Amino acid sequence: MIIVEGIVTQENIKPLLSQITELNNEYSCIVQVFDARYIAGKSHLKHAIEYSQRSIDNETSIANSHQIEFLLYASGRRQINRAMEMGMSSNTTDIIIAIEGEDAEYVSSVLKLKIELKKVLNPFKNKHIICSFFGIPDTELDMHSTDLESLVIERVVLLSIGK
Repeated sequence: MIIVEGIVTQENIKPLLSQITELNNEYSCIVQVFDARYIAGKSHLKHAIEYSQRSIDNETSIANSHQIEFLLYASGRRQINRAMEMGMSSNTTDIIIAIEGEDAEYVSSVLKLKIELKKVLNPFKNKHIICSFFGIPDTELDMHSTDLESLVIERVVLLSIGK
């Protein structure tokens, strides 16, 4: 999986989404854009893509498209409308683009030209947003010796168990 981090302005959100739709249709890869504030780390996304692929392979997927299945696993939710909260919206500036598949290198090189590249993945800065979105109370954080990303990955894994 290739992860591209960067900043997008309101003026280039629509062209970026159009470009991603074209790339999804034309090349053998999955491209998903996330609001960086909801991502707990790179392993969070790697687990989500792995479990979404497994559900498609086992014919137990919730969604009809791999992009949406990936989004559901990344969010740890079964409801598409709730999962979409962590996608890019008109208010999003810091984004993370996850690209998986055969043509991932080429697709990432195209998308890197469309955004201002910058490290935006910062789960420590966004701890409150991540905890709120994934339903992780302070008491759970205090009880576990693991990090925030591990607790989010638990939610990703639990989605497959609850089917």
